[in-house]
Amino acid sequence: MCNFSKSHDLSKGASKYFGTAASEVKAVSYPIKFIFPQKTQGATLILNGASFGADALSEFAQGSGELAKDLKQITSKDSKAENLDFESASASFSRSHFNAARGASFLDEAQKAGLSTSRIAKAKESFVLLGSLAKSSLEVVNLASDFTGRGQAKTYLVLFQNNTELRPGGGFIGN
Repeated sequence: MCNFSKSHDLSKGASKYFGTAASEVKAVSYPIKFIFPQKTQGATLILNGASFGADALSEFAQGSGELAKDLKQITSKDSKAENLDFESASASFSRSHFNAARGASFLDEAQKAGLSTSRIAKAKESFVLLGSLAKSSLEVVNLASDFTGRGQAKTYLVLFQNNTELRPGGGFIGN
């Protein structure tokens, strides 16, 4: 099983470092921002985008760990549905989706400012993919929450069809 906690910590640290670097670049480049306004703004946008992307990865790792813990509890023999916490995983995936979109937006603005490289495009593509994964994971959390009953008892009716006797619905329901 993956070490989600370590991934969360590493990406949180990267987010902090990128944010700090963005602040420092903004301060250091102040004297030349009047000569090269697009380049200095683009550099700050890239670092801010990377910071949001790393934060999105951090939230995704945290949500994945919480979801894995809940799924492990569901599949254990002595599981208790009332102890499940899908809300934390849902919130983490929502924040991941938002931060990935924000990071991609910053990188898009950097490209419009004239700093268009293949690495920026690749990072932007990665953030868009991470946002898509976070959105899909959020849907999985919501489905798992619905299937488990959200702390309430649920009753399911399972029907089997006999495909050897064809009917418009795929066969008849047997006993």
